[in-house]
Amino acid sequence: MKMKNSIIKLATMTPSSSSPVLKRKIEITLDAAFPHTMNKDHFTVNATSTNADTPDYVRYMNVISVDDATKKMTVMFGGAISGKFQMSIRHKDYGLIDCKGKILTVESTVTSYTPNTGSIYGGALLTITGTNFGDLITDNPVSITHTAGAAVPCYVKSSMKTTIKCRLDTKNVVKKEGDTGTMVTFLKTSEEAKCEKPNCNWTYTDKISSVVAMTTSYDAANERYQLKISGTGFTGASNDDVQLEISTGKKSKTTGLVVYNAQTTLSRSATEAVFAITDIPTGKQSGANILVFFPEGVPKGIADVQKGFDFEPKLSKIYPNIGSTAGTTITATIAGIGVDTPVGPTGLQLVDSTGGPICDELKITAYSKIQCRSRGYAIKHPGMKCATFDNAVIDKYKTVEDCYAFLKSKTPDMKYFHWRSLPNNVCASCKADYDGSTKGLVDDKAKGNNVYYVSPTAKTAVTVK
Repeated sequence: MKMKNSIIKLATMTPSSSSPVLKRKIEITLDAAFPHTMNKDHFTVNATSTNADTPDYVRYMNVISVDDATKKMTVMFGGAISGKFQMSIRHKDYGLIDCKGKILTVESTVTSYTPNTGSIYGGALLTITGTNFGDLITDNPVSITHTAGAAVPCYVKSSMKTTIKCRLDTKNVVKKEGDTGTMVTFLKTSEEAKCEKPNCNWTYTDKISSVVAMTTSYDAANERYQLKISGTGFTGASNDDVQLEISTGKKSKTTGLVVYNAQTTLSRSATEAVFAITDIPTGKQSGANILVFFPEGVPKGIADVQKGFDFEPKLSKIYPNIGSTAGTTITATIAGIGVDTPVGPTGLQLVDSTGGPICDELKITAYSKIQCRSRGYAIKHPGMKCATFDNAVIDKYKTVEDCYAFLKSKTPDMKYFHWRSLPNNVCASCKADYDGSTKGLVDDKAKGNNVYYVSPTAKTAVTVK
């Protein structure tokens, strides 16, 4: 028998705790003196419960990678009942690694949460701090439980290993001042996260913000719709403390709940808050689709003023504003429309001065943003005349194509065609200035921006006015 010169130990283990219900990678480092080449298939790793009632409860871990240079291995822990577990590592040639005192703690804890009081109508946004939470919003359901009556769910909005944010339900939550409950964070619904300091008591309060009016308006200077609420005792220290959310009408594939989009808070005071409408599915919304939250949750009186709105589309930007007669891709900004706004003959259209539709195809790409492929058609200019330099003028209101054909017939070798609005009688005033030798563009500064072109060979200048 060959005796070992030294005992190889488990040097470090990170992390040393894990969730009871979630998979977690654990990095293990052995003593640098480990004499064998690291091979993930040569190790067996497990953890055995130290609880006297469950001494035979063992959880095995898969070794998923090794690094021989650093004598490290990464194992996957798949969860276990809450408790403490003694680590054990065996190598096929070396035998048992010394893991004495290396304990894996399996638990999830709540160390604090805020606020611990909220509106009698629900809606408070809770921030829960603790250990070994999941990264998915479905990993750790949260509720306020009561000794009598149904629990109030707190819908998780974000979840990380140490922090959960959730908002209390607002439906059918009508409590009274001083009612109490307990905040419970579940671990995949199989057990609860241990609540350490403080305990997880919850209290409902009616000392909350009060709303007496809700109005909407169009802010022409900033080209956007706004919603304002007025009242008394508005709480919060910053714009972020007051939130307006509007329903998308669509359910999340993850939670099955209706998704609400937060709008932008522009200002707040003790008596009013103003929001920019920045993300709504359509310009018509019922009062039931509108939610307002303060730090304590839903304010008093909001149900009495939620009247909804029906915004008129407001066109503020269009690009480009000049395009090809064959069709052009146009983008436009139109406040008050969303991705679910109907388009077409019975819905939203872009039209020209005669009321005819501009777009062959129009789609709404995001709130207030559209993309349109314009129709190909002859452009008409209501004050346009086609003329030669001898002031021979054909009919007004001709298309650009007709005007070009006329000028080409007068000057077959014409190679340039330019048009813009020009002063009346420009051709008569310019006739004497043409010397018959200029090739191309005559100096427009001398003509007061009366730009015209000449034929390279024929002594006939042409212009469009």
